[in-house]
Amino acid sequence: MDITAETNTLTAGEFIDLFRSVSWSAPCEEQAAAALQNSLAVFTLRIGGKAAAMARIIGDGAMTFFIKDVIVSPEFQGKGLGRQLMAAVEDYITRQLAPGWTAWAELMSAAWKEGFYRKCGFTDRSGGVLGAGMKKKIRR
Repeated sequence: MDITAETNTLTAGEFIDLFRSVSWSAPCEEQAAAALQNSLAVFTLRIGGKAAAMARIIGDGAMTFFIKDVIVSPEFQGKGLGRQLMAAVEDYITRQLAPGWTAWAELMSAAWKEGFYRKCGFTDRSGGVLGAGMKKKIRR
């Protein structure tokens, strides 16, 4: 399997296709394009030229990096693409930090995917001093 890793090349159409491949509610093309443009980095793994997996990072580029939209198309799951994406994400974050700096890499896991992220070194944020992760949907 010939896997090509790219950064910041994913199109809005490919973004939408990957969302739909995992049955997520996809944004319109304009919103997808804006999200991609405003991301710190977008990682794409291609197989035979087709976008097979993606992940993106949003944040301040110094202290907080939020990992968003980690998707591996179902036809390519179980082949190590998720681990490859997460390694690229961590490498990117590490390269952004000056010597001695520490930053948080954070994410919200899809249901039943927590074990995968634990294997990548993430810990649960479900109480204690850090509190639980929270969200609020805002619509115009």
